[in-house]
Amino acid sequence: MNVEEAKRIVADQKELVEEKLSMNYIKREVGDISRFLVIPNILAILGVRRSGKSTLSLMLMKELNVKFAYLNFDDESLYGLTTKDLKSIEQAIYEVYGNDVDYLVFTRGVTSPYF
Repeated sequence: MNVEEAKRIVADQKELVEEKLSMNYIKREVGDISRFLVIPNILAILGVRRSGKSTLSLMLMKELNVKFAYLNFDDESLYGLTTKDLKSIEQAIYEVYGNDVDYLVFTRGVTSPYF
């Protein structure tokens, strides 16, 4: 995958995320999960299929008012992604979102064929 193709995918997903963030969601009580983001850390949100893990991640980023980049690996354009393609994906993320992101949010479903 070349960088331009990766940038198209990242930019398309960024538009979808911006649409999602502009929607009004019902606030759910999930406790203070933001406390797990105070140090350099990887936070994995696990749950059953279609339970709102991705939405929760986006709501958390919105609530914290931080700069973040988002990539959903369930995008059909990313099927067959190889480890060599990850460098192009990384470069595309920073070219689309800028170098000053605080968090990277990656999502994928459990049925993804490439993990």
